[in-house]
Order: sequence, then C-alpha cells, then structure tokens
Amino acid sequence: MYAIARTLKPNQQQLMRKINLVICLFSFMLSLFPCACKKYEEGPLISFKSKEKRLVGKWLEVDEYGEALPTPEPFTWGRVSVFEFKADGEFSNSRVAANIASNTISTKVYHGRWSFDSKKENIKIYYTSGPTSLTYPTDEYDLTIQRLKYKELWYGVPGYYGLNTIYYERVE
Repeated sequence: MYAIARTLKPNQQQLMRKINLVICLFSFMLSLFPCACKKYEEGPLISFKSKEKRLVGKWLEVDEYGEALPTPEPFTWGRVSVFEFKADGEFSNSRVAANIASNTISTKVYHGRWSFDSKKENIKIYYTSGPTSLTYPTDEYDLTIQRLKYKELWYGVPGYYGLNTIYYERVE
C-alpha cells in the first residue's frame, strides 16, 4: 500500500486519505449500530416499523414454541387469551377459560387504554371496564416488553420467581 501511495500525485494522496477516513468512520459507526438498536431483551435487533405500528393489532396467546394454547372444553383446564391493541390507545382483552371444578367455561372481556412508558420498555395497561376478579385486582398494570416484532409479542408480568413471560402471536 505504501508503494502505491508514493506513486500517486499529492492531490490523489489527499483523496486516498479522505476515502480511508470515510471507510474507517463508516466501519466504526457500523460496529456501534447493532448495540444501539436492540431495545428489548429478546429483540428484534433492528426494525424499520415504529413500536406503535408493531404493537397495534390482534394478538393470540401462544405457548413458548408458538403453538396455540388448547381450546377450553368441559372437564379440562385451558384458556385462550386475545389482546387487541388499537392505534387510538384503546385495547380489549378477551379470555375464555375452563374450570374443571365447576365444569364451566367462562368468557370475560376487559376494555381499557394502553400507552408506552417514557422509555418505551413497558406497555402501561389501564383497565376501564370488565369483570373484577383475583386475576385483575387493580386497574393498572405494566407489561415489561421482552420482544416486540411485527408478528411476535413477548411480555413479562411479575410472578413469584420473577417475571413470567407471556407469548403472543399476531392474528390480524
């Protein structure tokens, strides 16, 4: 490289220095880029859609492998949960659950408002209507986002041993 640089004219040498400087700066910025873009623990690494656009839509709860949870039937335990986040900040959460002890299937629909916290790391849920139960003893919750892709939503809710991860898949 040095031999080539000696054969170049001074203005060509200046051009080569500028090109090398641009390449070095670009390489440095590229090395920092992936570190700065990952917002959530499980990703995505980079996304060209805003967090709001990724969240708005209908989400079906799935297991950790992306399989649908079993549909509740009498004499079995099961539940199906569907969240629908709307662009205007409204949401609904429909739950169908089977109770083995009473051999009943119940459907509950909750409504409310949602927003991101200031760092967009949590979804703030404010329930405004729906049945009250031990499942939802208060009307405000923070869902800790672990993954927010266009087709995947993972969030954590406080549990006995830390955060319990709940998995959802986009259905619309």
